[in-house]
Amino acid sequence: MSASGGKTQFANFFNGFVILIALSLLMPTFYYIPKSVLGAVIIVAVYSMVELDEILPMWRGRRIELIPFGTTFFFCLLINIEYGILIGALVHLLLLAHEATRTKSSYVRYKKQGVGERIILRADRNLYFPSVERFRQELGKISSESIDDATPKTIIIDMSRVSEIDHTSLKMLKAMLSSWEKGGEKYSFVNVSVNLEKNMLSVLPAGINILHAPTDTDTGDSEDMEEAGALLAVSITGKDTQHV
Repeated sequence: MSASGGKTQFANFFNGFVILIALSLLMPTFYYIPKSVLGAVIIVAVYSMVELDEILPMWRGRRIELIPFGTTFFFCLLINIEYGILIGALVHLLLLAHEATRTKSSYVRYKKQGVGERIILRADRNLYFPSVERFRQELGKISSESIDDATPKTIIIDMSRVSEIDHTSLKMLKAMLSSWEKGGEKYSFVNVSVNLEKNMLSVLPAGINILHAPTDTDTGDSEDMEEAGALLAVSITGKDTQHV
């Protein structure tokens, strides 16, 4: 509406009113308008919505986003607009589901005298059903590998980048924690938000060790906050780095 000179939201109301009047009273007259003229009207109306200058930045950035773009365009030409938009939206949803499964969790190993071996695994995104299997494989991998089998091992899961976990992921975590307990391995969760802790405790055992994420209202006197921040700093150093 701004292209036609509209300044306020009342322009939309006036435009809708005129369209309703035209559809009610002028439809018999519109019957004699050639389809080529109607097509030209539609092209002129939507021409300003075509953003061809966005294609080059998308190609330079994430080229995978051009797949739903091209799919929608060609199916709109080959079939019709309704099915083209529907197919394009479906392709985009499939790409989102694919991206959700590609978790890239990083982990760090280090040995501290008097404490034993610590393995810090940092989840890089929220844990949902599509990514639960890959995250389970990461947990199993770090649990099976060890610098020294005789050294006490503590597995620390850094949740600083996780704000939500679905029920399926929580059930997987519960099964992994039970397996670790049977093997005598210790574990803890660090940098956990309050809302995330509430969600986790709805399925996980109530006695699990959880260190909260620091907030602006927290003071520096909390040992839990200091340890959580220190573990986060260690986990950023890199993947599979061993500090002995």
